[in-house]
Amino acid sequence: MNLQGWIYVANKEYGTVEAALMALRELEAKLEAKVDADSIAGFTIVALAEPDDFVEYDINRVQVESVTHGRLPTMRLNITYDLDIHRVDQPDVGELLAAEDMVRVYPADPTRSPT
Repeated sequence: MNLQGWIYVANKEYGTVEAALMALRELEAKLEAKVDADSIAGFTIVALAEPDDFVEYDINRVQVESVTHGRLPTMRLNITYDLDIHRVDQPDVGELLAAEDMVRVYPADPTRSPT
């Protein structure tokens, strides 16, 4: 196994924690289908509702705020690929993440302008 994690942050305004959690559950179901289809090895996703969540979930606040500019609630997603099996540039996964307005923060996306 040759695992690599890619981290994404939602670039959406959810307004409420409930709306963020609903969006999380919807994305989680879509990602489970990608695991079942063997497009990705796995994932973890968390909703960040308050500043203490960064410490609780051990999440790099600078990475998240490079997308959200401090706006909460938001979501942070870590997708794991087995590079011996999966392509990290699969269109179906990329299209899903783009549709959900998920911005890659690690590894750094060379097409993304620093903010």
